[in-house]
This record gives sequence, structure tokens and C-alpha cells, in this order.
Amino acid sequence: MSTPDTFALVDCNNFFVSCERLFQPELRGKPVVVLSNNDGCIVSRSGEAKKLGIPMGGAFYKVRDIVARHGVCWRSSNFSLYGDLSQRVMRILQSFARDVEVYSVDEAFLAFPFVREDIEDVGRLLTRQVEMWTGIPVSIGFAPNKTLAKIATDRAKKHPAAGGVCSLVHASEEQRNAVLAEVPVGDVWGIGRRMGPFLMQQGIQTAYDLKHAPEWLVRKHLTVQGARLVRELRGDVCFPLARTVPKKTIASTRSFRRYITDKRELAEAIATYVGRAARRLRGQSSYASLVTVYIRTNPFSTRYPQYHKSATVAVPVPTASTPRLLTSALAALDTIFAPGFHYQKAGVIFSGLLPMHVWQRTLWGEGEAEQEQDDALMRALDSMNKKWGDGTVFVARQGVQQPWSMRQDHKSRRYTTSWQELLHVKIS
Repeated sequence: MSTPDTFALVDCNNFFVSCERLFQPELRGKPVVVLSNNDGCIVSRSGEAKKLGIPMGGAFYKVRDIVARHGVCWRSSNFSLYGDLSQRVMRILQSFARDVEVYSVDEAFLAFPFVREDIEDVGRLLTRQVEMWTGIPVSIGFAPNKTLAKIATDRAKKHPAAGGVCSLVHASEEQRNAVLAEVPVGDVWGIGRRMGPFLMQQGIQTAYDLKHAPEWLVRKHLTVQGARLVRELRGDVCFPLARTVPKKTIASTRSFRRYITDKRELAEAIATYVGRAARRLRGQSSYASLVTVYIRTNPFSTRYPQYHKSATVAVPVPTASTPRLLTSALAALDTIFAPGFHYQKAGVIFSGLLPMHVWQRTLWGEGEAEQEQDDALMRALDSMNKKWGDGTVFVARQGVQQPWSMRQDHKSRRYTTSWQELLHVKIS
């Protein structure tokens, strides 16, 4: 890929909250927060909630007084809904730009092999199109590289008069320096919480200061990535768009709503996690050759004894079949389960991943027919779940009631991925 002349970063505004508001318009204009697994921490905040001082990533129980005092609305995380809306946004972005790097569930970098005088008009057209077709508001920043594009996007968010668009493409050196001088060094993409305080101790308070940091300090204290970041602040292009690379491991882990002491329930949880991880495994067209299972009690509990253990089992033939992977996972569970403990969390990890088209066959072709049958069965299962909603067809070992499943007391419906949870419209 040749180096483009213009980078853009598109960021969905308060994404999880925006998804909730899309189907619950009564939440608009009110402070809203979305919580993590088991309703533990705050992972998304509306602008109104931010103004109340509710911290990102903070424990929800610590802000319950603020929630009660100001009438803050809260929702449990609904990742089925968020994932589907994210895919819809990304498809629109891919229709605007040939090269797109999906950076996270709510962010994507775009690259344009040209510089346009009306680049901000292009951005406004893009933001309108995304909101019109998905209902999700976005901000977009244009710049000569990814680091500056990130700064431009943050600036677009903080200045509503800009209409959600900010461009540093045609800005002069003096104008860019003025923008960088307003950005705290800890807010620079890639600096992080640990390096930010250190740089401030060295007298580097802003992105402008970091841009002009002494070369000896950059080489001595910043990583290679950090040195490249400084070069990007100076206008160079050091981070090209990343191509999608299959993951080397795939994991599914969760904490339970309540403690589990029964092995049968623990096996249900493991089966559920195998199903989720296997779907992602097939999504990247890979087979797994190793299955790791781990279980643990609450490490912070002083009431019950502690226990944690893991086991890895080799799959006889690399596969993406949920039933076959489950057989190996339950075999691993058998070796590590110990009665008498109160388990709080479990997880499944697939490793030794191989592309489906290159895995090594046996000399005499044993198992190839079964592999083809397994693949056909899994394609049918995935097709039905995609058409009729996630969880329509599943392995019976996963159970139905799942009383151990994570706490989601205020979860909204899966409006776009489940026929049973479609939005109801009443006509009077």
C-alpha cells in the first residue's frame, strides 16, 4: 500500500450510550452510563454524565450517590447490539474509502490517496451519512498521519461548532502548533497513564512540548513506538494502516453472577464460552489445536478458601467444530475441578491456531471426511444464528436457564439481532 496523502479517524461519539439512545429516545438529553460485565464498572458515558464528574472506568457502586441525586440512567452492556451497529458503521466507511483499518468497535482509520481542498465538506457528508443510515453520531479528524488525525478527531468532539469535523491537512505549522499546545501530553495517542506523569516531570506538559522534546530524552525513555509517535507529531508518517491479521489466540472468559459450587453448572459455563470462542474462530477461518480451560475463586474473598487452576488439552485433529472443541474443554475441566470451592470465574482459550486452508493432513487422510462434515454442520449453525438471531441454535450442554450467567439487570433488548426482541411499534 502506498503512503496516502490524507489520513482520517472516525470515532463514534459515546458509542455504547448512542446505541442505547437509538432505540430508547427517552434517554436523549439525560445523563446515561453503560456498565461492564456484571454491571461492575462504567465503560461509556453520555456528555451529560461526564459533566457530573462520573469517571470512565470507575466502579459503579462508588458513584451511586451521584446517580441517585441527578437521576442518571444506567444500562447493562449489550454487546450483541453494539457489535451489529458497529459493523453497519464500518460498512459505510468502507464505501467512502478504499483503505480502512477498523481500530476498535467504535473507531476506524481511513486513508485517502489524495489531498482535497474541500476535505472538511467530505467529512461533513460522511458524518451525515453515517448518522442518517445508522442513527449513530460520529466525529472525524483529517491529518497527514494517524497521530495527528487522532488529535483532530478529539478536537472535533470538543468543539461542537465544528460540526463534528476537524482538519489539520491544510493547517500551517503555526496553526498545528497552536492545536498541539492545547493537548495535555497524557492525552496523546499512545502515551498512556504511566508515561504521561513521567513526561510531565521532565517539563513536557503538552503535545507541542513532546513534539519539540530533546532527541536524547526520546531515545532514552520512549519505546520505538514512542519515538515514532514523536516523529508523527512533527509531520512524518510512521504508522501506516494496519492490515487485518488473524488472532493467534481466541479467548472467552466471564465472571459469574453468583458463586458456583456445582460441577454441572461450571460445565455449562465452559460449554457456553466454547461456543462463543468457536464462533469467533470460524469467523477468522481458523482451526484450533489446543484448548485451555481455567477456573478460579474470588481472589479478594476472605470468607472462602482460594483455588485457581488451568489445564491445556491437545485436540486430536485441529478443528473449529464446537462439539469437538467442547469435548476437549470438558476433559480439561475434569482434570482441574476440585469440589468444595466457590468459583467466581472461568474461561476458555484456543491456541495453536491454523488457517483452515493450510492445516497439515495426516498421511492416509484419516479424519478428513469427518472434518468436512464438521465444517458443513458449523456453517449451517452459523447461518441459522445469523439469520434468526444469536443463540437460536446452540449445543445442549450450554443449558437454557443459566442461573450462573453474568449480572445484567438493566440490559436492553437486542433490537437488531434477535427476532424475539425486535422493537414494538404501537399505532393508536
